[in-house]
Amino acid sequence: MEYKCILIVIVYLSVLITDSPSVLDFRRNNIVVCSMINCESSSDNRYKCGCINNNNKQLYLNISNINKQDDTTWSCRGNSGRQGSINVSVYYGPENIRFNPTSDNIDVIEGKSQSVNCLADCKPDCNIIWSKDGSTTILNNTLSLSTRDQTGSYNCTVKHTVLNKQLTKQLNVQINYGPDRLTFSPDVTSINIIEDGRDELAFSPDVTSINIIEDGPDELAFSADVTSINIIEDGPDELSFSPDVTSINIIEGRDQTITCLTDCYQCNYKWTGPVSSPTKDLVLTQIKRNQEGNYRCEATNIKNIIPKTRSKSLQVNVHYPPDITSITSDAVNNTADEGSDVIFNCNVDSKPVSTVTWSFSTSTDTNTGQQWTLTQAKCQDTGIYTCTANNGIGQSTTKSLPLNIRCPPILKEELKKEIRRQIGEMVLLEINIEAYPEPNFIWKQLISDIEYPFAKTERVSENNFISTLELILDQSSFGYYIITVQNIINGETKAKTWGIKIIELDPGTISYKQSGYQEVLSTGIGIGIGIGISLVCVFLVLLTIFIYRKYHPANKKLPEES
Repeated sequence: MEYKCILIVIVYLSVLITDSPSVLDFRRNNIVVCSMINCESSSDNRYKCGCINNNNKQLYLNISNINKQDDTTWSCRGNSGRQGSINVSVYYGPENIRFNPTSDNIDVIEGKSQSVNCLADCKPDCNIIWSKDGSTTILNNTLSLSTRDQTGSYNCTVKHTVLNKQLTKQLNVQINYGPDRLTFSPDVTSINIIEDGRDELAFSPDVTSINIIEDGPDELAFSADVTSINIIEDGPDELSFSPDVTSINIIEGRDQTITCLTDCYQCNYKWTGPVSSPTKDLVLTQIKRNQEGNYRCEATNIKNIIPKTRSKSLQVNVHYPPDITSITSDAVNNTADEGSDVIFNCNVDSKPVSTVTWSFSTSTDTNTGQQWTLTQAKCQDTGIYTCTANNGIGQSTTKSLPLNIRCPPILKEELKKEIRRQIGEMVLLEINIEAYPEPNFIWKQLISDIEYPFAKTERVSENNFISTLELILDQSSFGYYIITVQNIINGETKAKTWGIKIIELDPGTISYKQSGYQEVLSTGIGIGIGIGISLVCVFLVLLTIFIYRKYHPANKKLPEES
């Protein structure tokens, strides 16, 4: 029988054995890190082993969070004595960049050579590049210092070519030199000085010229007794900031750089606060509100025998737009009784403080303040209440809250109390009610006490309802109709009743206004009939006269009338 051990994450380790082991362990440098008995394993958090698909002939080791100590020899061994091994390579670095044999600062006497190596922890080995004052590149890793022109700042850059990571560390070099050859100003070894007086001059010895041969120079000495001396400025002087403020407001998400300034030959700078920095520049990138606070800049003269430090503080305030964290009222389940006071609260997180405005869904009135009280609530105050917060940064923000006012039924619109119609016409009875909770509508004819269950109710809003009853009129339809509207408030039934009267219109009497078209049509018909009758009457009169004169004896002509 065969089984296979597999090391997961970086490499695969396999061992073939003719039998199935009951006990097997995985080892690092021959030290057991994970053991198995019949596919049951015991392991720590980083090393886990087991069977692949519950097959005890194929086993694996899973290494999580791999680190440098895993760069070694690994093996698996069964109770049969068979084992296999493999070497695992772990790439890491660059880490722990350092200089040898010096610290971050070095003083060298001119003419005495000093070598400096740049070291870092890498696998495989990293590329190392030196550069001076940010420009000149020195190809060799070992930095050799001996001449005064090598004074300056050097950067050692260590780059991992596989992981594409790099680190840089700065070395400050001071080459001490001198004194060089001495000269005088003016450049002479002897000088004649003529006295400006008028007295006769005489010399001792009494000569007019003398040659003095200098025997020196004697041995030179300095006070203090040194061959080189470094003169260090006494800085740092008073600190200042750029921009020149002691408190600054920054909008959240924006970038800001604050520079610490002082007059100092060689100073180390350090910023402390919610964000720290080892340089004179405090760089705040996409600043967050939790980075608000007091920041302190410290400048230390590193060349003084006793380091001298100055410090100065800066307050950074982070401004951000409003966020409504909650909107509440003291109404239980957003419902209150008519006549009660309702207190609204709108909690806003912002900097600077926001202006809070309250508005109502059915009104143009507004109120201001984080807390606002609706006094003596009425049924008409049912609706949506909105809190708006604005502090001038970004867009204003809003949140809304519903409010229902418990109230008995009341008329929202005036009820038409009388309707005049004829038999056969359709009539629509309607009532518009405000109430909360939702009311029940009962339509009845008073004289017959007949209830009309087919009346329709429409919900217009949370507390507004319209109920309608449609009738085709017959002789029994006329008379009073009563509408009873009721709801239950706090366990008590609230009911109100209204009435509408339908009056029969006499078919022979027009006692209500017709349309303009009907009036004109009726008038035209009346005029036409009148004219027709008049013409007939005139025609009959003329015909009668004609017949009468033709056939009546008196109408016969007399001789003298001819």
